[in-house]
Amino acid sequence: MDFFVVYSIVFSPMFVFFVMDHSRRKILHTNVTKNPDIDWMKQQLREAFPGKHGIRYLIHDNDPMFVALRDFMSDLGIESKRTAFRSPWMNGIAERFVKTIRAELTDHIIPLNERHLARLVREYCRYYNEDRTHTTLDMDSPEGRETTERSFAGAKVVQFPRVRGLHSVYRWEEAV
Repeated sequence: MDFFVVYSIVFSPMFVFFVMDHSRRKILHTNVTKNPDIDWMKQQLREAFPGKHGIRYLIHDNDPMFVALRDFMSDLGIESKRTAFRSPWMNGIAERFVKTIRAELTDHIIPLNERHLARLVREYCRYYNEDRTHTTLDMDSPEGRETTERSFAGAKVVQFPRVRGLHSVYRWEEAV
């Protein structure tokens, strides 16, 4: 889990929180706030890990917020694993996601407010989990995506916009 900051149209900072499954690089949970406090973080962890979640470890940096939540994580049955001080490479998968979402979403938009940014981040994460290919997953998506072969000579490639048109998915369809 980690945070990254995005600035709104009036230059106020908004914090994007995300939880990621390292095995398939799947984004499990995201949310946006202007003021992340302990109670907000506890609620985000409850939402990210409902019921019997099967998560054993949670890797995070040395943010005081995460350190303060260690007992709460333990109550959820999750062992907290901190990275070394000033060592972002120790959680490289999360850092790579931050770089990716910046390059593919937040560098191209100016969010109006928390709700606007949260909606865009949710749409992007759906695209990221369902459609975006990952080289480390043998060009598959974290949730696995269906690939289709050209079924007949008259088939055409059809574009389906994702994330408000910033990205697209292409599929073979019958020509009409």
